[in-house]
Amino acid sequence: ALFVEAQVHSNLLQVIEKPSMDEMKQYLPLEPNGSGHGITEANTILLAVQINIFDCGGLAIGVQMSHKIADGTSLVAFMNAWAANCRGDAEIHQSSLDLTSLFPPKDVLNSGFKPTVGITKEKITTKRFVFDREKLAKLKQALASSPGSQVKDPTRVEAVSAFFWRHFIEATRAKMDSKSKKMVAAVHAVNLRPRMNPVLPDHAFGNLWRHALAIPVAEGEKGYQNLAGDLRNAIRNINSNYVKTLQIGDEYLHALKKTMELVS
Repeated sequence: ALFVEAQVHSNLLQVIEKPSMDEMKQYLPLEPNGSGHGITEANTILLAVQINIFDCGGLAIGVQMSHKIADGTSLVAFMNAWAANCRGDAEIHQSSLDLTSLFPPKDVLNSGFKPTVGITKEKITTKRFVFDREKLAKLKQALASSPGSQVKDPTRVEAVSAFFWRHFIEATRAKMDSKSKKMVAAVHAVNLRPRMNPVLPDHAFGNLWRHALAIPVAEGEKGYQNLAGDLRNAIRNINSNYVKTLQIGDEYLHALKKTMELVS
């Protein structure tokens, strides 16, 4: 583990009021990798923490954890346990589960699987958008009442994702000529813990997630009206039966190959 203390010569309020995703990187101990997650330094570093102390007395903690040992849910569980320990809480959840018994390790090197999909760091854009409660309610209502929409009870995630997805498709189409054709997919990381049978607790430590890759079933205006439905189906398809197939033989590698083929 790497632990760094940094003195920041500004006020925390300045960062909170107008946060810049590029400037946020300076509060992390190491440079993020191309996907915006994990650690790019030597493989020996599994956890890196930077304590940022502002001139006003404010405190910000930047944490990075290697994706080789943990996913987002595990990182949150770690942070909660760390905070509970600092508060002096008597009970802290500890994971005693042997996840290798549920997902036996596979020989990826000799499987013919190539873990690259042509996504490069230079082509990734990160932006931050904030929706208040009223805006979220309006988005959900607009989606539920739109003609042709098959989702009448959208979640906040479905409503916001469909909103961005549709505008991204329209912006992409506006830049293309009439002969060009591009596919714009939506990808969500799905936590497998609550979708397993029996259900695993959130503090089960490891990489227990899969991509939900949603692609518009229909093109044109009719297809765009049901983007939330396409997204919902992709996420709900990751269920207990799906997880069981990942645990059998080389099905996990087959699922990865299928996803990579779709992305390519």
